Amino acid sequence: MKKVFLVFVAMLSLGLFSACDPAYFIDYSVRNKSGHDVTIYSTFPSDRTLWNNNPNGIAVSNGQDTLFCTTEGLGSANLATAKSDIRTWVYGDTVTFMFDDGKQLVYLQSNEDEVFDVYSSHYSWSSEKDWMILLHYNKYGHLKYTITEEDYNRAQ
Repeated sequence: MKKVFLVFVAMLSLGLFSACDPAYFIDYSVRNKSGHDVTIYSTFPSDRTLWNNNPNGIAVSNGQDTLFCTTEGLGSANLATAKSDIRTWVYGDTVTFMFDDGKQLVYLQSNEDEVFDVYSSHYSWSSEKDWMILLHYNKYGHLKYTITEEDYNRAQ
């Protein structure tokens, strides 16, 4: 009887661990240190809620941080997931920074341009860990892009 009980407990434990995936959230934000107000536009298809809800772009005032998107999923928040989400859900094929004086800086996903390269120095990544039963995982991640004076100087 003890063996049957131990086998039952072991199977139940295994079932709990395999059936429960932790949930994560990743926030995406922009810090504007360009010296100018900026509006961010994307050529993302109109069925995407982020850009459908922001048809006039996302405004980021000079010196401000703007949280503009949050994604969620099962597993652990990590930089590789953030990079995938940026390509799939956040930015789309083209991202344009429109500065307050009319200058524009256009980034293309196909070229792996700066805003699509989450490993560039313009990005910072932070995460927070949490526990799910015995699993220690990244529950939350935050990916921040900093628009710099250098970005403004490259704009046309």
